Amino acid sequence: MDRYPVVIYIGAAILGRVGGEMMMTDPIVVRLYQPSKALQYSVEAFFVIAVIAVGILWVRQKKASRGIKWNS
Repeated sequence: MDRYPVVIYIGAAILGRVGGEMMMTDPIVVRLYQPSKALQYSVEAFFVIAVIAVGILWVRQKKASRGIKWNS
């Protein structure tokens, strides 16, 4: 993973998508809200972006607390 860090981002994107999909296809959510496919895909995309963004911010914060310079 040190050699190919893109693998980490792909894994994070998959986790975000699966999390969003699980929430939107939960029987209670479906029964209460009857979400459209567009809403389901929007929620999945939101979680993909959110998981990756939180991961990037977390790494930056950890590096900053250790005094490691971050390459933009």
